[in-house]
This record gives sequence, structure tokens and C-alpha cells, in this order.
Amino acid sequence: MYTVIFKRLGKVHRDFRSRLRTGFLNKTRPVGHDSGEAFEKYKGIVTKDAWEEFCAKAKTPEFMALSEKNKQAAQQNIYPHHMGRSGYALSIPKWKE
Repeated sequence: MYTVIFKRLGKVHRDFRSRLRTGFLNKTRPVGHDSGEAFEKYKGIVTKDAWEEFCAKAKTPEFMALSEKNKQAAQQNIYPHHMGRSGYALSIPKWKE
């Protein structure tokens, strides 16, 4: 039981960090979003020290090199995932139409 819970928490935490990184640190969100705004938005969840540590870690040369390597690997994928959140259960009936 706890294994399932902790796996789910880990996934949610990774997704949250990814959303912060891509949306606010890499500036892929619409104009007006910046890292200060992200901290204000998630002030109840993230402390100022944790936010500064997160920003510093995401801007290290090692992290940037790994990010670029993974971006290149993702571009090599000849069959990118387009199914969305529904999976096969909801997609098969749509395909039969």
C-alpha cells in the first residue's frame, strides 16, 4: 500500500518540478510569467530558500548539459506519444468509428 502511495507522490513531485522548470525558469509560459511570479503562486508549498536552491540547481552547467542531451534523445524518437491521458481504454472506441 505504502509503495503505491510513495510511487504516486514521487510522480506528482517530478511533474510539479518539471512544470516549474519548463514554465518559469525556461520561460516557455506566456509573457508575464517569471520565476518571482512562480514563487508567489506557490508560496504556501515552496519556501524562499527551497525556491532559490531549485533555481540554482536548474541553472548549473551539468544540469543544462543533461537537459540538452535528453532533448536531443527525445527528438530522435520516430514514434512520439500522441495518445494523451486516456490510454488505450478510451482510444480504441474512437479508432473504431
